[in-house]
Amino acid sequence: MTSSSQTHSHAPPPVVWRSWPLRDEPAATWLTAAVMVVLAGGVIAATGSGWLGLFAVLAIGLAMWRLFVPIEYHLGARGLRQTLFGRSRLIAWSQIRVVEVRRCGILVYPDAYFGPLRAMRGVYVPWRDHREGALRVVEFYASTILVDHEPTAGTAGAAASDAPILDDTAEHPPAPPAKEGSTERNIIIRS
Repeated sequence: MTSSSQTHSHAPPPVVWRSWPLRDEPAATWLTAAVMVVLAGGVIAATGSGWLGLFAVLAIGLAMWRLFVPIEYHLGARGLRQTLFGRSRLIAWSQIRVVEVRRCGILVYPDAYFGPLRAMRGVYVPWRDHREGALRVVEFYASTILVDHEPTAGTAGAAASDAPILDDTAEHPPAPPAKEGSTERNIIIRS
């Protein structure tokens, strides 16, 4: 059994970055805002109610608020910290049950629920230009990692290549991740 100091001597450095789609991807963000207005117009045309159109814009805006504000992410030994308007929120690794690797970021889940509304229960973290660093940290600390393809070096494969591979399309969801402090990793490959 390795000591705690030996384990942390191989820990990857923390990764810190700022995500602000309005600044970093203005065309996509404004296109999204235009779609919100068109949807509101559709609601007004279908119902004849300006109030329902306003409600539609507010509901969509609340669901997409992360596009319009800068958020700083810190991914390190303690977990995922998000800083917004000077206030920080830490999600410790002990509170993270599954990390799903996506094309442009990761989804962090508090449990191993695999139902149809799973994405609504998670926190999406866009990694911008910090993909490799973020994946190294996730590989080192996360209990269960979901990937959309075969793991390779740098995508949930290097640090966890001997991990059991679970199929999330099976009739029963995978077993919950290993207990806290365990070096076991579960990698779930979606094809």
